Amino acid sequence: MLPEQYGSMPSVIESKLLPFQRDGVRFVLQHGIRVLIADEMGLGKTLQAIAVAACVRDSWPVLVLTPSSLRLHWATMIQQWLNIPSSDILVLLSQCGGSNRSGFRIVSSNTKSSVHLDGLFNIISYDVVPKLQNLLMSSDFKRYGNW
Repeated sequence: MLPEQYGSMPSVIESKLLPFQRDGVRFVLQHGIRVLIADEMGLGKTLQAIAVAACVRDSWPVLVLTPSSLRLHWATMIQQWLNIPSSDILVLLSQCGGSNRSGFRIVSSNTKSSVHLDGLFNIISYDVVPKLQNLLMSSDFKRYGNW
């Protein structure tokens, strides 16, 4: 980890992290971001991951893989903590339906046209990864470590 990476975290985020979360962010940065944060539910893994993303802002765009039920939660948290315009947060849904009051860019993976993951943050669920395998492998997302 480069000391300036942790130091580039916005103070508004760092001030909300608990000591174990700060240690977790440092650990992730020290290990080249190739880490699974596997804390118990409710301990702030999302905020930790957002803090890591804030520390490596020069490596954006970011791809977030998450359970289907958490895609919009992630989008909301990213917007809240990183002050990213909702138009720069792309949420890929298996099916589009209902209203989009959040302002996030919602894209359906069932569309006949090609999908473009061109947000600063691109949030997809595990179930659409097989459909997008070729797109993901050829994308511009940074890879850390040897994976």
